[in-house]
Amino acid sequence: MTRWRRSNAWPARPNHKMRLFNHDIRGSGPASLGLGRMYASRALCITAKDDVIQLPAELKKHWDFILAHYARVGLECCHQVVWSLNLDHIKDYPDRELSPFFFGKRENLFRPDEKRFQVTQFLNSKNNFIEFAFANGIRVPDTQVFKSVFDIRYKNINIDFPLYFKPEISLSGLGIVRCESGAALTRLLDHVVNEFPCQLQQALTVKCWLNFQFEEVDGKAQLFLVSEQIIKDNAHLGNIYPSKYADVKIFNEFAQLIVDLGMHGIFAFDVGVVESELGDQFFVIECNPRINAATYPATVAKKLQVGQWKSVTLKTSFRSYADFNMKDIEFNPVTAWGVVVINWGSIEHGNIMFMLIGTLEQQDFLFNEMSSRLNVGLESEKEPILLSPTQIAQITGGEWKNCDADSLTLTGINHYLPYVVAGDLFFDLRKPEEIEQDGSGLRFARVFKKGVSAAVIGKENSNVINAPVLLVSNPAKALQELATATSLQFDGVKVQVIGSHGKTGFKTQLHHLLQGQLRVHAYLDSANLQNPVWRALAAIPRDAQVAIIEAAIPTAFAGTDRSFYIRPNHIVLTGIGFEHLSSHKTLDNLIINKVSSLKGLRPGGSVLLNADDPFYSQVLSEVRKVSKCKVYTFGSDEKDDGFLIHAFFDDFQWFIKARILDEVIEYRVPLPENYAPLASVSVLLMAKLLGCDLRQCATQYQSYQHFESSGNLFEVSLATGRFQIYDQSRRGEWKGFLSMFELMSRFKPERQGRKIAVISELINRQDNPNAPIDLLEMKAVMTRAGMDALFTVANFKDHVLALPDGVNWIAHEAESAAIHARVLDYVSENDVVFVRGVEKSRLDKLVQALLAKGTSVKKLF
Repeated sequence: MTRWRRSNAWPARPNHKMRLFNHDIRGSGPASLGLGRMYASRALCITAKDDVIQLPAELKKHWDFILAHYARVGLECCHQVVWSLNLDHIKDYPDRELSPFFFGKRENLFRPDEKRFQVTQFLNSKNNFIEFAFANGIRVPDTQVFKSVFDIRYKNINIDFPLYFKPEISLSGLGIVRCESGAALTRLLDHVVNEFPCQLQQALTVKCWLNFQFEEVDGKAQLFLVSEQIIKDNAHLGNIYPSKYADVKIFNEFAQLIVDLGMHGIFAFDVGVVESELGDQFFVIECNPRINAATYPATVAKKLQVGQWKSVTLKTSFRSYADFNMKDIEFNPVTAWGVVVINWGSIEHGNIMFMLIGTLEQQDFLFNEMSSRLNVGLESEKEPILLSPTQIAQITGGEWKNCDADSLTLTGINHYLPYVVAGDLFFDLRKPEEIEQDGSGLRFARVFKKGVSAAVIGKENSNVINAPVLLVSNPAKALQELATATSLQFDGVKVQVIGSHGKTGFKTQLHHLLQGQLRVHAYLDSANLQNPVWRALAAIPRDAQVAIIEAAIPTAFAGTDRSFYIRPNHIVLTGIGFEHLSSHKTLDNLIINKVSSLKGLRPGGSVLLNADDPFYSQVLSEVRKVSKCKVYTFGSDEKDDGFLIHAFFDDFQWFIKARILDEVIEYRVPLPENYAPLASVSVLLMAKLLGCDLRQCATQYQSYQHFESSGNLFEVSLATGRFQIYDQSRRGEWKGFLSMFELMSRFKPERQGRKIAVISELINRQDNPNAPIDLLEMKAVMTRAGMDALFTVANFKDHVLALPDGVNWIAHEAESAAIHARVLDYVSENDVVFVRGVEKSRLDKLVQALLAKGTSVKKLF
């Protein structure tokens, strides 16, 4: 790794009075902030050796660890502790300067400074501050303040939606809610019981969030630090330094005004950067009249004399530092990069704040390492679905039986038994004759054995089972109604994925990359017809911010119909290929029917199009007829919003450089297919539009694995060696065959290994009777693939003209089962077997037999 050199930009702290630190955060916000006691531990990293710190007694067990850690990283701190946060102990240190987190009533009682107390109280009110800033010429978002939350009336709201509802007093984003519509705000207000002042504030579209920290020194406001903020769900999760806005000085006079009013110590402004025709504009949204979370790593950076870092908070299942090791990646004063623990007390509540010091590459490495080490054994609890059991009964006209509905916890929706998991609400969508044949209720026994919470069944079947059930007139209709209601009530962002190929890959990649930044919902399978679309909508959890819905468009009206239920904010059209032409009739109709999905876009929505697709011009033309929405493109032209600059393949992964809107990024994708680079650009473009950090997204690719329909590579161990299987056994689309044979050309089997192909017909002719395929193009690609042996099944003989000259065509069988034994006998160590076929060919059974041939199996991707 590149060595990060120390910066000389940070001077040592000047001589100071001996201080007493008490950084209990509970005095600055809602009384419910019980975590504030443990957050007091953050102050240790900014102390000097002669200081005294007050800490909760529960943290004694971690004391030896943190002192040893700080000694190893070269960070000076105090060793004298008062194991109590009670401010009465101030009396024991009359000559020490008090360093509080927030100068509130308690602090003013023990160290009276009425002027400081009054300005702190005044600025801690979001309502006071926003009016004060506006009156002094500071740019702020459109904001309405209310003395009482009960004064808000829809008719007197003068701010466009979306907007933020903010209590007057809030810490770390608690109580702040984004409302996309008047209906969302109304629902929020319906749950308000207690009266309190609040404000409604314009939701800015920002490039980034900044934290401007100032420090009062001898009556002067000095800029302490400018850093970029990591924000999630309106809450602060970390900071990044340096910022390109470090030299912005537009707030210096305003900061001096606040100091003149009596402010002491550290205080800060939260600022949103908004692009405009006049350049970047800086909107102040609130003031932190106190030390804030960025103060701690910023001070550590000065003490360690480093100039590039990021602070992050990571979850962990551990409750002791003895349970994991981080010595090998701790900050090293010689190499000047590594990890420093900042908030060490919060491990008591399952999270730790770290400072990652070094280059961006080193920070990414440290983040991934710490995430991996801390998450061993961490089990995430599934959030309940958006609608409650009582609401579900009201929406569907159903009646709960054999249970207390209010006690049910529903964490998913399903109707397909193989996909059912514990906590699901299972919908019985069988035909009447199938239910009649199962008179003993065996199917329900299997369903509940999987741990479902309840089932939705027809009223006529109420005597079939003695378990929690919702009785409805029509379970399919009930699923549709539940999907519709959930879609309408969900206030987050919905991404609809359509296209002839690559839908599941896009969905699973985006879901994976957003982890750690957004709470995202998607069903990670390839089911995408009507019932699965309703299932995905109905199962949106309460805490989700983004829902990704994959939708097939196999018929003329499916596009309009499915987008009507989804009501997406964004539609991604991955590409056009020959599929379902038996219903679409022509390729022109296929494009028209897919693009009809845009009729369901929400106002302000957008579509992402593949500009490298051979049918792009036709698709774009149809888009313009249907919608005036914003069009984003991804492709290999510099005019594209997602621009694939270059990509090269080495060691089973792609090394990629791309520009996503205005950000250039280099990253690796551990997938071998030739479409992977451009597909990754489309995923990162969507992530960027969702407001995510691209570097953090890109690092997630290293742990991504394909869903089965996107292709998997298995390594099968034998008694005397191993062989590999590339499995695309249930996907027979024309472009997919082209991609597989291109991939085969880049495979180099070990030693004397052979490249073996087992395939069906190259396109489903029954589904696509008029598809204009080019057999000579396929022949050229298959020739370059360098096959050593070929087995074929089903209707492959319809495409025999695609065979390369002189190919070693070993066998053909109409039924794939008839070829199993020959393939199993033929495959030996170091071979690579490529299996691809239309779904009805059932080549997946052959793959299962090949996997069973080994002593063990490893999934490579």
